[in-house]
Amino acid sequence: MEGCALVVEDPHCYRKIKAGRPLRFFKRHLSRLQVQYSFKMEQEEIVAIDEQSFQEYVAYHAFLLIPLGRIPSLPGCFLMIKSCPMEYETILSDVRRIVHSLEPTTTFKSILLVADTSKQDGFLRQYTSVDMHAYTTALDKIIEERLVDKLVIVDGKDSAQLFQVNNRWLGKSSASSHSLTGQQYASTMIGFDMIRNHPCFEPNDLVLQMDSDIIIKCNCDIIRQCASIFERDPSVVTFAFPIPSKGGVALQHLDKAGKPFRFEIRCSFLHLDRLVAMLPLRAHDVKVPSENYCIDNGWWHTLDYNIQLNGMKSCRGDLCTSCFLHPPNEFKMSTTERINLLIVSDVISQAIATSLLWKKQLGCVNLKSNTLRWLQSRYESVVVAFILNEYTPYGMALHCFDSFLRQSKGKKLFDKCGIILFDNGSFNYEDDAKKVLGGGRKLFERDHLSIFSSRQQLTTPKVHAAIKAMCQNPSSVIFLTRMTTRFDLVQSVCLLPKRAMNFCMECGSFYDASSCPCSGPDNPIVFSVTSLPIEPSSFGGIGTSVMETTCYASEYFDEGGLKVQITALVKGNHRIKGAENVVVRIHSECLTGDVFYSKKCDCGEQKHKFMQLMEMEKIGVLVYIKGHEGRGAGLYNKI
Repeated sequence: MEGCALVVEDPHCYRKIKAGRPLRFFKRHLSRLQVQYSFKMEQEEIVAIDEQSFQEYVAYHAFLLIPLGRIPSLPGCFLMIKSCPMEYETILSDVRRIVHSLEPTTTFKSILLVADTSKQDGFLRQYTSVDMHAYTTALDKIIEERLVDKLVIVDGKDSAQLFQVNNRWLGKSSASSHSLTGQQYASTMIGFDMIRNHPCFEPNDLVLQMDSDIIIKCNCDIIRQCASIFERDPSVVTFAFPIPSKGGVALQHLDKAGKPFRFEIRCSFLHLDRLVAMLPLRAHDVKVPSENYCIDNGWWHTLDYNIQLNGMKSCRGDLCTSCFLHPPNEFKMSTTERINLLIVSDVISQAIATSLLWKKQLGCVNLKSNTLRWLQSRYESVVVAFILNEYTPYGMALHCFDSFLRQSKGKKLFDKCGIILFDNGSFNYEDDAKKVLGGGRKLFERDHLSIFSSRQQLTTPKVHAAIKAMCQNPSSVIFLTRMTTRFDLVQSVCLLPKRAMNFCMECGSFYDASSCPCSGPDNPIVFSVTSLPIEPSSFGGIGTSVMETTCYASEYFDEGGLKVQITALVKGNHRIKGAENVVVRIHSECLTGDVFYSKKCDCGEQKHKFMQLMEMEKIGVLVYIKGHEGRGAGLYNKI
């Protein structure tokens, strides 16, 4: 076989070419072929510049396939994800997170999603009501995105199928799908049968079965490591996916009390051939008529009994740096908690093992700290959150980051402010999102930066609530900005603990009215205005033509117990709006220096030097404050 290449044009749909198969679809199937036909796969991106926006984007993604010598084949593995309608709000994000966490390092022969819809109410440990329309919509989206290869919906209405499953697996003539205590089992067994009948299934192939709500952290090729466990010991039927540990836990099948480990129903590997060889499973201590229910409790109890009965083992131990966590239902009781859990799950799947919360989690399969503890990472009084929505080009994002850094330089408001990069639904463009977030990591100080992802597009109120939850400081002022080519503080949304506020660029204050108080005070200072030509020789100027200025004068007003009048002399009045680098002097009244040219001070000399400078400039402003004589003491006391 000679080397070849597969090239995908506009892989992230930047040019709005009709969306086809996502890039992960090609990666998944080429990885499967790579295992089967032994070739090396390299990837390369070809970048182009958009002629209209001048933004950098990925024009082509190339897969380079280089043949290798034949290598020994290892047992394959199928991934089976189990779900129920209670997960209608989270199933899409959960499947995205599981698949995106595992596929970069692991190749599955096929990915199945088993959705048990036979129950829509009366669940064991039910934490929410069910929205079937939302659930089926999410399942359709999973298929549309090609996250899984096969969707298996078990609605419990096919009595013939249920009779067949119960007869084959349990040796019972029954159409039941749940145990007496309400745990489902038939949908799981139907999933196993579909895997065993898959065209690619081979002897010794494994199944990684897991609940859809688990949080998984994977940093290695788990299939290669796990396959060796089953190969070394023919009596191993199940191997539990590890939980967080300090490392060094050897492979074992007995707990500290000397009792056999139970089958880990939430996330574990099974050797399907060895499991099937024990069929039909003998139900242990059944207390109900077989025509109504086949088993009393969860089917994993029946499996545990049969594993011991047949002299087989369920094992546990460390597996590289991979592990899983299970979020208890107490963290899912409200929509807000479920949304927070989505974000936290993504944080934990990429967690730094040295973090304090992670250390508390060691040795525990159930999530210990509530979601807020994992989310709260920013403590600064001012936090800027950049929201990445759908597809933000890499070049545009870097322009926005750079614009913020330039605008915030030297501004007290943004001195050591917190930065949040929040990926709100760029799931279809995961590779580009990683580049954008990686670019942010390089530009911003690590101690002031947090990165989160929801794995699904949240509504604006939910985004606001999630961002607030990320800030420990209850008095933090939060600016939310959507990434464009430049950072625009005026267009940003400002969040305070209890209400949304606006920010005034003129006075630097927050307000919640339609306009800032600085634009319309209760007692405005009124100025009169006139043109005022000035002869340069009067201040020692060198010009021969009259300097044209505009003079503004206020009425007297009270300021700190003083009667004050402000006069402003403006050169270039028609050019001054929006101008930069304007020469300005604020000059307090000094009769002795300005009029009598006293040698006791240099006030008159400074005023003259400034007016000479103003003569040479196109724009200049001299602000003269009357009433500050003698630093406010008055002329009588000054003399």
